[in-house]
Amino acid sequence: MNFLPNGHRENADGTVVDGKYPTYNAGVGPNLAALERAGKIATLFRIITVLVAVITIVTSRALRGVEVSFTKNEPTYSQYFKLVNDTEVLNLQCTTTNNTLSFGAFSQIVYSQSHACDWITDDLAKLKLATSRNSDGTSSGYVPKSLMGHASACKQSTERMNLCELVKENCANHKISSDAIIRDLLARYVGLPTLATEDFLSKQFSNAVNKSFDEMRVAIKESQETVNKWSRQNMPILYAFMQHHMNAIHALRYSNGDTTLKTVVDVMCPSECVKNNIGNGQCNTECDKAECLFDGGDCMAFEDLKLYGPNVKVDWSFNYETYESTTTEKYTGYAPLSLGNLANKNATYAAAADGTSDSIIRDLLEFYRHQSFLSFPTNAFTPFDNDTCARPSSWTTVKTVDMPQEEIKYQKAWSNYSFYSNLFEADGVAIPDNRPTGDPPTKTTENFACDRFSKLFANAGYASKTAAEMSSWAEHYRSMSKSAVDNCKKADMHDCIADCETSWGCLSYLSAEAEQAFFLEIEFGAFVNMANENSGSLLGLARDASLKHNETGYDIQTQVNHEDYFAAAGVTSCAYTKKLQPEFGAVMTVILGVLGGIVSLSAHASTAVYMLQKRRILKQNPVVL
Repeated sequence: MNFLPNGHRENADGTVVDGKYPTYNAGVGPNLAALERAGKIATLFRIITVLVAVITIVTSRALRGVEVSFTKNEPTYSQYFKLVNDTEVLNLQCTTTNNTLSFGAFSQIVYSQSHACDWITDDLAKLKLATSRNSDGTSSGYVPKSLMGHASACKQSTERMNLCELVKENCANHKISSDAIIRDLLARYVGLPTLATEDFLSKQFSNAVNKSFDEMRVAIKESQETVNKWSRQNMPILYAFMQHHMNAIHALRYSNGDTTLKTVVDVMCPSECVKNNIGNGQCNTECDKAECLFDGGDCMAFEDLKLYGPNVKVDWSFNYETYESTTTEKYTGYAPLSLGNLANKNATYAAAADGTSDSIIRDLLEFYRHQSFLSFPTNAFTPFDNDTCARPSSWTTVKTVDMPQEEIKYQKAWSNYSFYSNLFEADGVAIPDNRPTGDPPTKTTENFACDRFSKLFANAGYASKTAAEMSSWAEHYRSMSKSAVDNCKKADMHDCIADCETSWGCLSYLSAEAEQAFFLEIEFGAFVNMANENSGSLLGLARDASLKHNETGYDIQTQVNHEDYFAAAGVTSCAYTKKLQPEFGAVMTVILGVLGGIVSLSAHASTAVYMLQKRRILKQNPVVL
């Protein structure tokens, strides 16, 4: 306490001794000492009060600044934009007057469909590569120059044509649905009483767009699942009835001496089946197989058909010792899985396992391909029957099988120019220099399904190549056609034979229909790969509503023009607050003014504190003079 000042020092009454120092009564000294301490405490209270008050006021007021409200009537967008980007502007709200404002007044939605849709449209506009004819009507094997490298890949077969038409129809319908969604979204009212920020508006609009497109895709998926469910429940039984009638008809023809049927059945039907029993109205289980015309349909139990499916036979047995009955499901071969191009894939199914010559097997398969799409040799589909066609629940299941090595070798021979050797003997004809690097494309797998619709959308594509690489190879093969055309100035490729050294020389190899068909196969493979890369499969492309994928999902972009929104909203005024920061001189003036007032107030306060202490001290230790 010795170092503290005392703003309340007392002067005591006394007498002068020797003219120097006052003397006091005995009781005055202790009081003065106590009053000295009380004065210092009061002074310290005064100083602390001043410091705390100054710091508090300066911090909370002078240095923090003051928020002031402002209003801007009928602002321009540039003025609004400046306010939005001003960090000192707070609580900005702009009043709007257009209560019927729609998103279409200031927004756009841009989407893209898969490139597969564009390819389909372009390809189906081309002509079919028809069989060329000589003037006498015989097949020439040559292709007109106008079609070389420009024919339709889709129109090579009826099955492929159906697929392409379905894909094109899906793309068109999905575009109609997408455009309708966009029209609906753009017509929606914004419904905001105050002006929204660009970020808020963009997020809300983007969420609404994505939700609407997702709902469309869910609806497509559900409709396809409904079709699949209906097919699984109904088509197996329908096919079984058709098979039953076809077998009965074949049995009648066989019993009446049909030469073709007798040749096939007598060769393929095993000896344990008595041929005369086929179609006799009684079930002969040893004849109940495809090679024996399924006993003319005599073994089909319609109750079992309803309960278990078209290819399941239930054997029932009863144990008289244990009084227990058992049922055993047995599966038989079924043909719908084979639909399409079976004759080229004999090796996949080991059709000659019973020792019959390959030529007879090929004749048999060809016969059944034309005569009955429901009856093929039982062993032809053993790999599939136990988990696909035999069970209605897996009727729409797609199964992948390896292509025969002979077929793969055949593809490689085409793609590596083995069939074009004579072409390059002609002057001026050479392998085009746009040949892509790496091995040519080769298809190694094929997809099958019992359900024709499922199989139609189950093209396997070329797994070793991308769609872009496939397109490059297709362009290379088209260049080979062009090279042949450019080196033959005749009106028709058939007339170019005279320019070759042999009757079936150079140009014939490239101009024939088979060669052109190979090019189209590669081009169609590029299309399938486009769909696979975009959606996993052609069926997946349909489920994706034909929308194009990009790195973030679907290629659907929303664009909001906030300036157009501002103009269309009818902004009347913008209210906001702004924090005003005083300058240093003003702050110091405030501090000094406040300080003076605080010092004055604190002096009175400390005096009051001291007087209270003084009264208490003197009361406790009164001085008697």
